[in-house]
Amino acid sequence: MSFKDIALPYAQMGIKIFPLATRDKVPALGEKWKDICTTDPEQIAKWDAENPDYNCALVAEPNGICVLEFDIQGGMKAAAGEMGQEVP
Repeated sequence: MSFKDIALPYAQMGIKIFPLATRDKVPALGEKWKDICTTDPEQIAKWDAENPDYNCALVAEPNGICVLEFDIQGGMKAAAGEMGQEVP
């Protein structure tokens, strides 16, 4: 699965993204991520052409978008259970 395959569905939902270094959580293009985060499919395609193995970062904004990430197997299911919720 390429960067574009991962990033485009989020961008289509209005969630801004930017590339991270391959298999890392460090911005791939320096500290200017706040200036380059986007939902633009053309920019996402350019980044994908540059490196399809980029990791994808999602930008959480105060407008109600919440991003949960779990680096452990079953983390989402366990968290949802603790909150009395089903896994979305």
